[in-house]
Amino acid sequence: MQRRQAVLIEIMEHFELERGFKRTGFIEGYETKQSAKLLKEIKSSIRQGNLTIVSGIMGSGKTTTVKMVKETLTREKEFVVCKSLSLDKHKINLNSLMTALFIDLDSEKGVKIPTQQEKRERTLCELITKKQKPVVLFVDEAHDLSPHTLKGLKKLVETVQENSKGCLSIVLIGHPRLKNTLRKPSMEEIGARSDVFTLEVMDNEEKVPYIRWLLNKCKKKSSKLKDIIDDAAINYLAAKVATPLQIEQTLELAFEYAYAAGQKPVDSDVIESVIAKDLNDIEPTLARLGYSPKIVAEVLNIRPGEVKKFLKGRLTVNRTDDLRKQLLASGIPL
Repeated sequence: MQRRQAVLIEIMEHFELERGFKRTGFIEGYETKQSAKLLKEIKSSIRQGNLTIVSGIMGSGKTTTVKMVKETLTREKEFVVCKSLSLDKHKINLNSLMTALFIDLDSEKGVKIPTQQEKRERTLCELITKKQKPVVLFVDEAHDLSPHTLKGLKKLVETVQENSKGCLSIVLIGHPRLKNTLRKPSMEEIGARSDVFTLEVMDNEEKVPYIRWLLNKCKKKSSKLKDIIDDAAINYLAAKVATPLQIEQTLELAFEYAYAAGQKPVDSDVIESVIAKDLNDIEPTLARLGYSPKIVAEVLNIRPGEVKKFLKGRLTVNRTDDLRKQLLASGIPL
């Protein structure tokens, strides 16, 4: 580990970098015209007390966008901002999320969470009324919440609206699987009453400025960008990867590769060498959308073994085409 850290320091010094690429976009909060408009619309949805859905593929900037929303709401002191920190969303239910609300709303830390359901709901409504501000609960990785929990959250919002003088908004953040779940006929009562916001993948015209912004944030002020990476490499990177996360990971690998090869500045050949050949294969594409092989098997109603063959390209052409059509019909873009 120490050797690895020493090499990374050498790489940064060689290319005159002050910090790494990972999390720079998250910390700095890069804003595009699309993200600025999206932030405004999300805040408007929250102010109206709606169930707000923020959806996007893995690495598209959901966490960064929601972080900026939280910071804005906290800074403006218009809302009481609550969040669920539980990691295993598969096991989270309505009780868990209500516990998160109690913890964040009880400023005196003296209220005990009633175990009896009727008292619990009444006490929560009283806490929200006392705040004299709208309350918003953020739930990350919400694509793993069960349909039963999602329905429970809708009922909770309605209960607070009807039985308190306050307002509760809930923001669910997740992969596109969350949006597809809410489109199902069985989830119509929630989906039809939710505001859904989708983070679209940046096009090349947006990615190039982002890459330059990221590099300028990470390099030393005294160094010149052209001495670190050439324009052709930046354009090639923008054309080959889709998300900010992929950009950050590829740049990190490219500078490591270039350092080992004695290459400076980084050129398009280096970028090509480090981009995974299977980056856009069906399995990683589905994973970015929030679909594991197990979930794909449930969606297609087939055995997990057949899903594995499908993902590895070991089924017949006709069967592969059939499964692709079924996925597309389910709202899963491939």
